[in-house]
Order: sequence, then structure tokens, then C-alpha cells
Amino acid sequence: MPPEPALARVLHVTESAFGGVGSYLNQILPALPHAMRLVIPESDRLMVPDVPPGQIVGYRRQGRSLRSLARLARTVLATGRHWRPDVVHLHSTFAGLVLRPLLVVTRRMWGWPDHVVYTAHGWAFDITGSPGRARMVAWVERVLARVTDRIVTLSRRETETCLAYGFPPEKLVLIYNGIADRPPASPAPWPDARRKVLFVGRFDRQKGLDVLFEALRPHQDALVARCVGASVVGGGMPADLPPNVELIGWQSAAEIGALMAACDLVVMPSRWEGFGLVAVEAMRAARMIVASNVGGLPEVVADGVTGRIIPAEDATALAEAMLADDAATRAAMGRAGRARFEAMFTRERSAAAVGEIYAALRATRA
Repeated sequence: MPPEPALARVLHVTESAFGGVGSYLNQILPALPHAMRLVIPESDRLMVPDVPPGQIVGYRRQGRSLRSLARLARTVLATGRHWRPDVVHLHSTFAGLVLRPLLVVTRRMWGWPDHVVYTAHGWAFDITGSPGRARMVAWVERVLARVTDRIVTLSRRETETCLAYGFPPEKLVLIYNGIADRPPASPAPWPDARRKVLFVGRFDRQKGLDVLFEALRPHQDALVARCVGASVVGGGMPADLPPNVELIGWQSAAEIGALMAACDLVVMPSRWEGFGLVAVEAMRAARMIVASNVGGLPEVVADGVTGRIIPAEDATALAEAMLADDAATRAAMGRAGRARFEAMFTRERSAAAVGEIYAALRATRA
């Protein structure tokens, strides 16, 4: 029999690991059976505590600037020439935009990598704005798809949108995100008789924090919220904070688990969303979710079963959904969410599917 091939050497790269991208990398990378390096900003190491430090290659990021993107490119070049990965897996729009043209050059000049995989973690053409801008972004992504071996989509909706924009169907692979299971956390102290709402995510316009504040402000006697995160891109943090809102910054995974155990519901008022990993974390914790009808969220949250799906940017609908259900209904939705997590969104299922991509690409090369 021929010898078993050595493990694939996969270089993962992201331009920013704060928010959902970091959560995804921290969950999936330790479960993948391949030799691995991860290029991320030095300041983002805290987002991937489960990735062995020796496998992380940091670079200095100072905002989303040309200088920082140039440092990212230089770090990937240096790591690739030293380590010679079989596969480079790019995560997020800016990493994909900057590095895919560069990897065409490295492949021709130095013979690495054999394959390029790309996960957008939320497509730029889904950002609310002008249709013309969306078509231009989709054209750029479609051109770059020609030099990409596989493109991972995170929802059926993403897949259908990519196909509508003319992406090659043979390169698209749908893989739902997954996270590791863990024992139920002890609830964090949260002494308040009002209904407790938890928001986890970047304080950027995409996540709709301003819509949440507008929904909470008229209901200070009934609702109280804690918001985990910070601004990364900017433009989503309202100037005036309602008195029933507390901002508590980025927290560890254990601390977020404790907050989910203490809250009554988790809210995701996003304007656009690739998948919505926080919704899976809420279902793992058996908490109901109120989420916008955008991106992959309606595929993650079963409306009326594990939570409520509402129109995006509708503060009135958001407030009504947060107030609608009694404790027994919320608990039933939480239990249904827990069952849905176990059936569809475990780390093992997601990691196995990603590993199959690498194995199929290496078999093609052989």
C-alpha cells in the first residue's frame, strides 16, 4: 500500500480577529488535524486563547490602513517562504482582497501554496448601501474567485447570493459554523428584577447597537442590557447611552458564558451578517435569541422555535420581541435552541467539513 500522505500544512490568515472571525478561529483551528500557523494582529491574540502560542505569527496592526495591510502582506510572505504551506486559508474580506493577488505571484515564483481557500465571514457586497457599490464589490470578488480553489460560504443565503453574482458553483462549499460544547456556566452576578438582555459583538454599525439603544430607551422600567465588545471599524456607537445599558468591553469566553447563563435573552440586531456565531453560543447556553432577518441568521435561529426573527433596523419590532414572551416560553425556546445546537452547529461537524476541503484539494494535486 502507498504510504499515508503527511498532514497538510495550512497557513490561516486574518486581517482582524476581533468579533466573530476570532471566535471562529479559536473554535475550529484546535479541532483540525493538520499542521497549522495563524497570522493575526499582535493585539488580537487574546481572541484565540485556545490556539497554541507557538503556532501564532503576529504582525503590528494600526487600524485598517495601507501601512497595516502592507505589514500583513510582508508577514505572510516571510512565513510562507520559511514554512512553505500547502494551503493558505484566508479569513475575512481584507485578507482575501490583499493576499489573493499576492499568492498568485508566490505560487509562480516560489511554488507555494498549492491551494488557496477563502472564507469571507460576511460578504462586503451584503453591506447596506448603493446597489452600484454592491455590484462593483461582487465583480472584484468574482475576479478573485478565479485564483481561489475553494470558497467557504456560511449559509444557504450566502451561497445563493454568490451564485446570483456569477461565482463558479464548483468552488463554493457551504459549511455552517460550529463551536465546542461545554458544561453549563454558573450565572454571572446580575442583580436586577428587569428582563436581562445580552448583546455580544463589535460596537460597529453592522451590528445595530444604535437600533438596540433606540429599542431599550422607552422601556427602562422593564428591560436592562449589558453589551460585550468594543468598536473595531467605528460608526456604530451612539453618543448617548441609555440609563438601562451597561457597556462592559470585551470579555473572555468563560465570562461571556457566565453572562449568557445570567441573561433572559440574547439579542442580535444586525444590519448584515454572514452567519451569526453569537446565536450558536446562545443556543449552546439554552438561551432564546432575538435576531434580525439578515444573512445567515434566519437559518441559525428558527423563528418561533428557538427565538424571534425581526426586520432589520426596526427598533419597535425589536422592543416588542424582547418583551413578548414569558419566562416559560423563553425557557422552552432555550431548550429547543440547545437541541438545535447539538444537531447542527457543533465544532466537530464544522471542523470535519473544513478538513475534507483540504483533503480533497491535496487528492486533486496527487
